[in-house]
Amino acid sequence: MCWSVENAEVGTRSVNADQASAAVVTAPQTVEIRTFDRPIIGENDGLLEVEVNALCGSDLDFFNVELPGYPLPMVIGHEPVGRVVEIGREASRRWGVKAGDRVVVNSAIRCGECADCLAGRDCRARSYGTLSPSLSPGLWGGIATHMYLAPGSTVIPLAQDVSLAAAAFHNPMANGFEWAGVAGNVHSETTVAVLGAGPRGVATAVAATMLGSTDVTILGLEQDRPKLDVALALGVHRAAVLTGTDAAELRDLLGDDVDVVIDTTPRATSTVKQALVALARGGRLVLAGIKGPNRSINLQIDQIVTGRLTLVGPLSKTEKSLRRAVLAINEQTVDLDRISSRAYPLTAIGEALADLGRNDADRPLQLRIEPQL
Repeated sequence: MCWSVENAEVGTRSVNADQASAAVVTAPQTVEIRTFDRPIIGENDGLLEVEVNALCGSDLDFFNVELPGYPLPMVIGHEPVGRVVEIGREASRRWGVKAGDRVVVNSAIRCGECADCLAGRDCRARSYGTLSPSLSPGLWGGIATHMYLAPGSTVIPLAQDVSLAAAAFHNPMANGFEWAGVAGNVHSETTVAVLGAGPRGVATAVAATMLGSTDVTILGLEQDRPKLDVALALGVHRAAVLTGTDAAELRDLLGDDVDVVIDTTPRATSTVKQALVALARGGRLVLAGIKGPNRSINLQIDQIVTGRLTLVGPLSKTEKSLRRAVLAINEQTVDLDRISSRAYPLTAIGEALADLGRNDADRPLQLRIEPQL
């Protein structure tokens, strides 16, 4: 089965119990649903029946072939949630889960051999949602009926009563805890401004409130007002709309200097200038949004030196921040079911990616694939 921008019609085909289906990007703006044999599971690995996989901007970049270093074809989907249907005895002991358990799977696959692995740090040798279907057993992504759980997987238990919409928000929440907590060092005395009202912007603002800040503002564009309203419903203190690229606009909207600015916006460079102007002396700018190649600004270096500013380029997430996000979701301390969302069946992955590329007010905050629909 194949979908492309020119042809959004996708047929369906039954898959027997010994097979699984997964979405594979084969060419720019072309995705196929391929059928794979389900792998034979040994002592150290497992198999996941996927319940849900959220879509993010990286999936769109892979679909449009806009990220260097990721050759096609590629099995996509790096935010999987599901139930363990098969698991080896050693894998069960190591991961602390058994067949039938509901889990979140980290996108990073540990190699077990590098210096980071040997030191107990995060390893990014391989990642789900980026690998070739020719690499056995082919089930390397969460936009699929099933996903292979390699020996180097990190599997985190998920509560049975968490909704699919809330579960699918685990990766943005992990980004939020990484960007606000680790990179931003946000705490109860910190004033925070989050630029960008996509899933990661909203999650970062929510995470900042959960980390204790009592002054968190999220900012977006005019078409982001519904998403800004979602952030307010989730406990973010203030929301505002940026209307232009004037360097002083952010500071004027905030009404005062701010301790931490977290820029989650993709491609926009005017936000970097606005953040530098808005930061208080000794403030911190977290540059979390990828701007793309050949994107630059004219920077007065002394502005950083005399302002005692810190600029941080953070990791997307770590195992620690992912575990913190899943814990928050399990405890249901924030009602993530209030997030505007839309679910698609696996066969509608092309439609879902096309919708992901539309930045309009009617698009929900979260788009996700539920393969069992």
